[in-house]
Amino acid sequence: MSSRNKKTNFGQCLRRAKVSQRYSSNVKSFVQAKDLILVDLKFHDYHVLMQQLLTVAIQDFLPNKFRHAITCMRFFFNVICSKVIDSLKLNDLENKVVIILCQLQMYFPSSFFYIMVHLIVHLGKEIKLCGFVYLL
Repeated sequence: MSSRNKKTNFGQCLRRAKVSQRYSSNVKSFVQAKDLILVDLKFHDYHVLMQQLLTVAIQDFLPNKFRHAITCMRFFFNVICSKVIDSLKLNDLENKVVIILCQLQMYFPSSFFYIMVHLIVHLGKEIKLCGFVYLL
């Protein structure tokens, strides 16, 4: 499957996604079919895309190892954004996120991994020091 076909399938999957009213913006309006890009997303829309919709949209055309790394990253963000966090689970996730980022470095170009991506490694420690993410 060509790269353009993969982008088209990804866009079509997002255009078909339906979410509860007031949960997110209209997902259809994000996808520009002509240019195959996402536009005008708000902060919460990125949150919904990363934590729920992305793993559904990529499951048909990405290799298993890549999907696994993205799904693990989604799980990490779901845990740190929850209202109750088990400290033992958080310690385990701190170790796993380093492995996940190493796996993603095998698939993404090195220019993708700038300082903001590196900060993910420190989120577990920051939660221990500063408190829960959902309170922000």
